[in-house]
Amino acid sequence: MVGPKATYPKDTTFEKRIHENEHAKETVAEYIAEHFLGSGQSAFISDGSSTFFVALSLFARKTDPFSLCTNSLPIAHEYPLWGTKDWPREFAMDLAGGRVNPTLMMTGGRDCEAVVEGMTKRVQWTILSTRYIFGIQGPTGWEPDSLGIKQAALRVPQRVILIVDHAKLSEKWTEKIPLVFALPSEWQALMKSPTTYVVTSLPPGKAKSEMQQLGQTLQTSKRKPRHEEEWYARNTWPLRFALGDRLIEIELPVNRSR
Repeated sequence: MVGPKATYPKDTTFEKRIHENEHAKETVAEYIAEHFLGSGQSAFISDGSSTFFVALSLFARKTDPFSLCTNSLPIAHEYPLWGTKDWPREFAMDLAGGRVNPTLMMTGGRDCEAVVEGMTKRVQWTILSTRYIFGIQGPTGWEPDSLGIKQAALRVPQRVILIVDHAKLSEKWTEKIPLVFALPSEWQALMKSPTTYVVTSLPPGKAKSEMQQLGQTLQTSKRKPRHEEEWYARNTWPLRFALGDRLIEIELPVNRSR
């Protein structure tokens, strides 16, 4: 597994989040780097802990050539730490400027959102780390700066990867959680796109077929979920029908639980 070269302030939200479900995030990130982001590709990778590990996986691979855009300060900080002497010139990175959020370690604000919207128009992949995903309501971004960046990145969606670890699909929806999409129809339209993917880890020790069966049982019985695994099954149930094989669930061994 690939970890960061640098250390980050322990009193920041970012530092806390990169250690939450770290193994799951690393596993998902390596899958994305290997299966989606090949040589000659370009991507916008947003702020967030899950997306941070995607960038680290790319740096470790030294994909040549590659073009990376981001509003993540840690990604920009890590970029020169992976061996600049043998770094391929074709691996380029652009950082979106704007107001610095020191807690989330990102750039944001209206000026930054405009830059991000332009970036996502010229890259092949838009890769976003979302706070949660609820199957019917859609992805969320709890903090205003991060939420604004996600909304800007998805105004002209092309090829989109939404990243979550299993914990972010294992929560109960409440009205207090801000959604990326104001209208359910916008989320449904994104899911219908043949180039939209959701990549997640399964609950530790669980198989995809097991979670699918549990989701069907909950749907048939109309019983409310009682624990995290049932909420995972409930939240992924509508995604299975909308995305099909574009919902990618990666198995984790049971002894690497959060």
